[in-house]
Amino acid sequence: MFTPSLGNSPSLQSYSNTGPGMRPWYLGCAVAITFSACVTTELESPDSKTATTQVDSYVDTSNPAIDVGNSDTNVVFTDTGLSDTPAGIQDIVIYDVIDAGNQDATQSDVFDSADIGCDSEDCVSECSMTVAGYREELLVGDLAPYKLVDIAFAPDGRVFVALKNGEIRIVQNGQLLPVPFVTVPQNSEAWEENGLLDIEIDPEFGQSPYLYVFQSYIYNGDTVGKAGTCDTLSCPFELLKNPDGTTEVQNPKSGPTPFGNTRQRIIRYNAAMNTAISPNAFESLLTDLPGGTQTHNGGGLAFGNDQRLFVGLGDATTPPNAQDFSNIVGCILRIDKNTGAAPPDNPFVSPNDGIPDRIYACGIRQGFGLAVHPDTGELYQSENGPSYGDELNWIPKGGNLGWPLGSGFLNNGTTTDPVQSWTPTIAPAKLLIYKGSLLPDLYGDVLIASWNQGDIRRIRLANPQQLPQKLGWESDFLPYVGKPVLVGQDDNGVIYYGEFLTGKLYRVLGVNQCDAPVPVIQTLPDNLTGIAPFAVQFDASASLVRPPATQLVKAFWEFGADEGHLEGMQASHTFTHIGNHVATVTIVDSVGRHAQQLFTVSVMPNAGDQIPSTHITTTQPQSGSAPLEVYLRGHAHDGEGPLSELRWNFGDNTPDTVFVNQPPNQDVELFHLYKDPGVYVLTLSTKDNAGQSGQSTVKITVEKP
Repeated sequence: MFTPSLGNSPSLQSYSNTGPGMRPWYLGCAVAITFSACVTTELESPDSKTATTQVDSYVDTSNPAIDVGNSDTNVVFTDTGLSDTPAGIQDIVIYDVIDAGNQDATQSDVFDSADIGCDSEDCVSECSMTVAGYREELLVGDLAPYKLVDIAFAPDGRVFVALKNGEIRIVQNGQLLPVPFVTVPQNSEAWEENGLLDIEIDPEFGQSPYLYVFQSYIYNGDTVGKAGTCDTLSCPFELLKNPDGTTEVQNPKSGPTPFGNTRQRIIRYNAAMNTAISPNAFESLLTDLPGGTQTHNGGGLAFGNDQRLFVGLGDATTPPNAQDFSNIVGCILRIDKNTGAAPPDNPFVSPNDGIPDRIYACGIRQGFGLAVHPDTGELYQSENGPSYGDELNWIPKGGNLGWPLGSGFLNNGTTTDPVQSWTPTIAPAKLLIYKGSLLPDLYGDVLIASWNQGDIRRIRLANPQQLPQKLGWESDFLPYVGKPVLVGQDDNGVIYYGEFLTGKLYRVLGVNQCDAPVPVIQTLPDNLTGIAPFAVQFDASASLVRPPATQLVKAFWEFGADEGHLEGMQASHTFTHIGNHVATVTIVDSVGRHAQQLFTVSVMPNAGDQIPSTHITTTQPQSGSAPLEVYLRGHAHDGEGPLSELRWNFGDNTPDTVFVNQPPNQDVELFHLYKDPGVYVLTLSTKDNAGQSGQSTVKITVEKP
């Protein structure tokens, strides 16, 4: 039996109160029972459905009507919830002990349906692994700061770590090997998003022991194969692999390349040993790929469930070309892992269509990571927007993701909207879709390293089998971890993440349910349904810890999309957005073990609230030659008084224009200058004082002069 120390945490005795007040939440329990004024606390287990203790009184919090009062006798209770619980799943019983001197000590026990009432040693050995608890530990602390970019896992247990400067290191048996696997030659690291960008292990590593590398390199005319040149960004860059292993450009154009000396390439090394044969002993799959001189070179390799290789390219700092399917800028490619050629089932494999055969989807600004769902085979990407509209994208075959028509939710009926979008931006880096059994509740969830937020975010898909993909909910998985750039998962289900500023590599291990701290969350009001603006107080200070931990050290609160987050044992938050918010609390004990709890806060409009009816009344002209100045007018109808915000987004990466505290039904007007040719989605978004929002959109077509 565990007897945790809670320091100055409040007693659990008040939890038997069924009237108004703070409401307790228990993590991972089929039932929670609170015993108060216990004379003895030893629990025995005659069978898998009952347990016996001597008490003065107890209250079953799953059924407050059960209260035996002051019995002062042995009480046998039968937990009908346990009878329906599979063996190995725990039910946590929390009770309060008050001795003759009124000294209060909170205790807890964990009941396994296969053996209720196990003592501490039995409990530790018998409890199953669950997502209720996890801990992070430092794996490697002496990698180079400002260099970490990606990680890949061989089935033999080796962990390959890619550094921006071209080095690929190996961690084996928890130790960083002193000699790099390889330093990839001709590495271009002079600019922000250049250098070694991604690595991936061959899915048939036992028979095909290759490590695939995505690299920005310095092109000097002597790369493997015939590089060729082109004089325009519409060059198809169609590369073919010859039988002798060299590559050549299909239909190369003459003239100087517009990309300077920075190019991208996909190569692979034989990784059967801990060092490559030599830095130049690689096979080239794609070379001479376009890239920006500083940024937007792309990055992202992922194998599909059919073993085809996806390659993510950025827009090479030339946004209009992401909508020009005659080139591969701003596109995701799909290639054969052995030849680099286009598979015959690619979406644009047809003669004379003007679209390179390797293209799988386009309309992308800058994506750093790719991941494939283990069940559906659907492709996902993390994409960075400009100053707004970062995205988690579902990538359909042959899809157009919309850039540079806008970023975020365009709702235009022609491009694919993201699963989730963030404004303010979170700068999403690498991502994974969890497919392990170590943390089963994470299966199929997306984990994204968020540079700006400093956390690892967790995305639950509403229904992975249903297209198009939709957001279920979002929360923090690991909050406040510095500047994470990579997240990965090994074959055992262990999660890894890398922190860029320090160059440290961490791993996240599941912990036994008996070891994990137990969130006990009190809320005021106790009913988490209210009318906007809805203020709620949260308190995690009564949560339980288990030895060797002695106390809680941190609590992080995530209040759902667009609602922000806080740190502290107590937190207060006012929910302003209408709808259901999946909130998360993460508690951390003194030995670094984490536990999480999710709960839903429902925010309702006032009885008279209505969504603002939003209208763009004037766009003159709606089309014309660049530069095009457009006169705009718009308003919203609403019955709740002044509108808190009218926001014009022009779809051309210029800052929004915002009007606040505007009377309803009154037009606002302004001019906007579109400098460059393109098709832009103009959006007027409105929000009333009750938090209800509406929007209206219009397309603006700007032609070449």
